[in-house]
Amino acid sequence: SIIDATTPHLPYDFSILADGTEDIKSGRVLIRFKQNNDTDYYGMRVLAKLSEKPDTDWKEIKLVTKVEDDYILDDGYVRATLSGISFGKYYDFAIQAVDWFGNQSDMLKQYSILITDNVAPNPVKNLRANVLLGTPQKIALSWTKPEPLDGIVDITGYKIERAEAIDGS
Repeated sequence: SIIDATTPHLPYDFSILADGTEDIKSGRVLIRFKQNNDTDYYGMRVLAKLSEKPDTDWKEIKLVTKVEDDYILDDGYVRATLSGISFGKYYDFAIQAVDWFGNQSDMLKQYSILITDNVAPNPVKNLRANVLLGTPQKIALSWTKPEPLDGIVDITGYKIERAEAIDGS
């Protein structure tokens, strides 16, 4: 009996579409890639790990096959949805071709992709500015933290900008 040990070709044009959609809020991220043209192509293994833990092993998060419900061929790209992704974290992603005999290609990697929801938080409330006594060029700012969106507390800091007041004369 003949055993196929031929390594399948790598997929190409691999990208993560993490653009602030509702899917990202619910822990799903869209990927896309162009598949190789191997005749015994079975699917693609998608692997991930948190970028902040570089010494951890790659974890398979999905095997994208031609027989899956969310396997979508769109303008030459295969699109699939990954679940269990947390936004606000940097992930490393990789993809690997797999053939019907279990042979795997090398990994095609995408490093340090910040998965973000791209949704601005609610504005702060009760903003107050007080001139510090004896120091006219210094003020103290205070405010009330805004309510979280969808119950998710994702504020990691505040950006304060200064603008000069324009005198009307």
